[in-house]
Amino acid sequence: MGPFKLVSIIVISVVIYKMFAIWLKTKSESIDNQKIAELEQKIDELKRMNDTKSILERLSVLEDIVISKEHQLEEKFRNL
Repeated sequence: MGPFKLVSIIVISVVIYKMFAIWLKTKSESIDNQKIAELEQKIDELKRMNDTKSILERLSVLEDIVISKEHQLEEKFRNL
């Protein structure tokens, strides 16, 4: 095997190795981006659930206030 063939094989091997490394990196980044998108979607869903919970708690407090005031009014009418 001559020196030209040896250098050619080394150069081709390095190029193939670099191409494979770039392909693996791109594939890994694609998977990471998918996972990030899924996690962002879950975070948004949890925020909406938390907002709903907060709204339900506020509604419960308002119902308690209204019921309490109605009950107080009924007692005042009875006392009259």
